[in-house]
Amino acid sequence: MKNMEAFLAQVALDLKKRFGDELHQTAIIFNNKRPAIFLKKHLSQIYSKTLLSPSFYTVQEFFALSTQRVIAHEINQFFTLFECYNDLLAVEGKPAESPEIFYPLSQTILSDFNQIDKELVNPDALFTHLKNLGELQLKFGDFTPEQEDFISGFWASFSPENQTAVQERFLELWKRMPTLYHHYHDKLRQKGLIAMSEIYRNLAEGNADNPSFIDSYQSVIFVGFNALSKCEQKLFKQWQDMGKALFYFDADSYFIDDTSQEAGTFIRKNIRAGLHNALGDFPSILQQSASNYLQLFPVSGYNAQAKALGLHLAEKIKDSSIEQTHQIAIILADEALLIPTLQSIPDELKINVTMGYPIHHSQVYQLIKNWLSIQQELQKTQQALVTAHSLQTFLETTLLELEDTLRDELLTKKKTLSATDFKLYLTQNVPVAALFFTRITIGTQAIEALRTLLSFILEQKKSSKQIPLLEGHLMLRTLQELNQLEDQLNSHSLIHTIPLTLRLIENCLSGLIAPVEGTPLEGVQLMGLLESRCLDFEEVYLLGANEGILPQHGSGNTFIPDSLRRAFQLPLSEDRDAISAYLFYRLILRAKHIHIYYNSLVDENSSGEVSRFVKQLDYESKLDVTEHPQGTFAKGVAPEFSPLILEKTDTVLNNLNQYLVDEGKAFSASALKMYLDCPLRFFAKYIAHIPEPDTDTNPFDPIKIGNVVHGIMDEFYRPFLNNQTLITSEIIRIRLQDVDKICNEKLVKEDMQQQYLDGQPDGRYQIAKEIILEDVRHFLEHDISIAPFKIIAIEENVNQSLEMDLRGQGTLQKVNFKGIIDRVDEVNGITRIVDYKTGGDKLQFGNDLNSLFDHVRKEANPAAFQILFYALLYYKKTKRIPQAHLYAIQEITAHNSAIYSKDKSINSETLATQETMIELEDMLGKLMREMYNPNLPFQHNEHNKYCANSPYEIFCHESAIHTEIEEE
Repeated sequence: MKNMEAFLAQVALDLKKRFGDELHQTAIIFNNKRPAIFLKKHLSQIYSKTLLSPSFYTVQEFFALSTQRVIAHEINQFFTLFECYNDLLAVEGKPAESPEIFYPLSQTILSDFNQIDKELVNPDALFTHLKNLGELQLKFGDFTPEQEDFISGFWASFSPENQTAVQERFLELWKRMPTLYHHYHDKLRQKGLIAMSEIYRNLAEGNADNPSFIDSYQSVIFVGFNALSKCEQKLFKQWQDMGKALFYFDADSYFIDDTSQEAGTFIRKNIRAGLHNALGDFPSILQQSASNYLQLFPVSGYNAQAKALGLHLAEKIKDSSIEQTHQIAIILADEALLIPTLQSIPDELKINVTMGYPIHHSQVYQLIKNWLSIQQELQKTQQALVTAHSLQTFLETTLLELEDTLRDELLTKKKTLSATDFKLYLTQNVPVAALFFTRITIGTQAIEALRTLLSFILEQKKSSKQIPLLEGHLMLRTLQELNQLEDQLNSHSLIHTIPLTLRLIENCLSGLIAPVEGTPLEGVQLMGLLESRCLDFEEVYLLGANEGILPQHGSGNTFIPDSLRRAFQLPLSEDRDAISAYLFYRLILRAKHIHIYYNSLVDENSSGEVSRFVKQLDYESKLDVTEHPQGTFAKGVAPEFSPLILEKTDTVLNNLNQYLVDEGKAFSASALKMYLDCPLRFFAKYIAHIPEPDTDTNPFDPIKIGNVVHGIMDEFYRPFLNNQTLITSEIIRIRLQDVDKICNEKLVKEDMQQQYLDGQPDGRYQIAKEIILEDVRHFLEHDISIAPFKIIAIEENVNQSLEMDLRGQGTLQKVNFKGIIDRVDEVNGITRIVDYKTGGDKLQFGNDLNSLFDHVRKEANPAAFQILFYALLYYKKTKRIPQAHLYAIQEITAHNSAIYSKDKSINSETLATQETMIELEDMLGKLMREMYNPNLPFQHNEHNKYCANSPYEIFCHESAIHTEIEEE
């Protein structure tokens, strides 16, 4: 390489040549604080003596010297804009907007105002064009899918079918924008406040309070700048022409001279605007015959990238090839990889986390999120009800660290009590639960309530000496931030509603970053791409280099469409791509060794493709790019995997034998269906007893809906049980008026009662209730069509032991089976068993009964298998042969609930024979002989189509096993 010296070392050397011992009379400006530390190091090495330091600023700190007003906090900006907006509505004679509804709208408006100011756009002209464009669109245009998604984020009532009303609402908003813009800045001025963007604009337009603030310095030196706003570009050129400014651009001729390279987009603009590079011509590093090289590592899994990095570093430590650790940088293109990366780096390496520790990834933030979620749920009803899912969330909140005995006791209580009673038990017996579940009644209480909760946990853990130093530091930092938020809110006399306060708490804390103790100039540097600006390292490890992350896809919310952005030269989505390209290219510019990791798995969160920036380097530059197939980057990383096969050991057979003991375990239809679907899943649930996770997470949970429908149908017919009443269609129609009341009772039992309390229904629960009632009415309409009939049994228990030859040697053993039939009735003298199905079950099965017992499952019908299994058990118990009927919600019609074969030659009527019962028992015996065969292991059914959505999927798929092992 012709010139591999670090960029900041070059800057330090040039500054000494230009200013000598007078450097203290200059101000040195960076985009962020970190490079100043490294520049100071280089200056001290070059000068080799004590001297007065120049002044160091970020560009915002430097520009802020030009005003006497206080820079407005984000909350001050929101409330000021909110006041201005409602002032305009009052003038129009329209009702005021609530703060919680206006808040998301305000974030987009403030972002647009910020860009308008920094880019020196005439707001009146822009918003006039915006209004005119909106009027044209109202007359001639429809929203694009992207616009529909964006609008839905603001107004939940939006629907594509109602575009005109929404367009008119937007048009009203756009008409207010010019007045709102000026009113907002005027009101800030009246309060002695100013937005940072207005500081920029005032400086560029000569309206600053103190325009001569730069006269305090002999020269102002701007280091490492790339994308400049119009304000910055105008000011920088003006100061350069005055002989006051110097610019040090960090770039390479490879992406500057070639206009097709997006990485050089902004520096080319800066040069065309007349700004001069103090270092002269740009170096040509990437175009030289490369002695540096780039290694590319595709890995299967998101967190697997961090694992791969850890193994790579461990190998280098083992081989003693790591020496100057301060020359090593780990860069996270995706900063969400911070925690897995910290967990994977070998303990022998000293790490300095330049980017700080985001609270967003900590247990403290998860605790806060859980508390916020529960508080939002408590607001829905005056009774402060919560769902079973929220109670489970509390029990699983890691930072609470409930003792094992207490947790076990609480889990037991949760199974036996309703959600309401369990919440009461929690708050009476667990002190921290009372802080979690106490309902806030006014907005100003929210901050104090959260502060009390955090202080309680902090003191509790301090006394037990259980809290990690980092978590304790984050909790203290959070408490400080809450105090500042409270001060900001108290400075405004507006009503602080509970939803708004909870939202402000979340927004305020989500971006909180706690500085991590460390020495910036020592150890391996761990940082994000933005923090790497101006810094050079000999060895670079870049994680998260996927297309879609580098550069990041999507665009920020804005009210200004792309056409107007281009016309008024406002930032575009391709500008953000150009910034990402620049950060990437300059990062690798002077590195000797570059290691890039990306997730090669394709899923809903990953394209599986490496960033196009890497591909461009490979195709266009002379950089030596070597891709390593997965598993070759470190010794022992990619062990061989084979499908999971579990032999029937004595322990396994002993577990199976528990189903053969009198009064022992019994096989249910669900267990047998799971065995037919996949023996490995059957083993996980019924032999290993690995529990499934709770599924009661929302009101549309199919199990909850099914339970309520079953409960309503049972209660509807229970008064007619055992009284020989002939149920007519008229009786059903009369009793239909009781269905809504019965439904409410069953919803309470299933902890789905929120939809009707306090006269303020939760929309989701109301929809769930309507679905349930529609299913019930559908079933009852069918019953009206077959009436009259008698109810013989409801929830009929048909547990039976059947004698079977499990070894194929003629020796019979009793096998226990169990089942509960939803309903037994009698229609026209025929006994029927009925099973209610609210899912997507079908009436049709394969060509014959063998299809129901076939492991291939091509024509499987689990519902038909279950009802015929019940028919066999009912026959064994009562000696009566029933017809088997499915009330399958998607297929049941008037007079038709019978199951039938593919060619329709077999149906519920023809199956109601003794021959069929014998055939079913024989098929069931064969299935049991297979299950108890000690030579047939439990393994995944390769023909299975149900495993993908199973909680036990991890045991069944080799790909899933790969991912799990690599990500743990």
